[in-house]
Amino acid sequence: MQNPSCSVMVDNCYGEFVENIEPPMVGADLIAGSLIKNPGGTIAPCGGYVAGKQKWVEAAAARLSAPGLAVKAVQLGSRDRLLAFCEAVQRSSPVGSYTKPIAGTTPGYASEVIFADGTFIDGSTSELSCDGPLREPFAVFCQGGTHWTQWGLVLGEVLKSL
Repeated sequence: MQNPSCSVMVDNCYGEFVENIEPPMVGADLIAGSLIKNPGGTIAPCGGYVAGKQKWVEAAAARLSAPGLAVKAVQLGSRDRLLAFCEAVQRSSPVGSYTKPIAGTTPGYASEVIFADGTFIDGSTSELSCDGPLREPFAVFCQGGTHWTQWGLVLGEVLKSL
């Protein structure tokens, strides 16, 4: 039985091209994925995508959690501020809030990068997470969150750290 008031979003990272059909073909309203994983074949140095029904793609483009579409990344101006931001996100995460993110080299990234991702599913960017390359302009890219208020709480923690 279908529920017309229910919208379905699928984190399609690692799901691309592994089946004969993609989630929108069986009713998903929106999918999101990474271009440095399956579709990029480690050739694409960065990027991601959303696809699906126009209404939901446009809504994703207008969200705080979709940097580069309709929202700018947060430019912090220094390595220390970028690290402090990511540490505050990790402290505010629903999983692993006791851990400290450590910057390092990661395949697919041209610079050292830091990730904060206290997520229930490893690598999920649909959940509360952020990352940023440690180079000028020291910008952080924020993803996910169950609701905009989750980022509101995180930003309060960020302001205390900065």
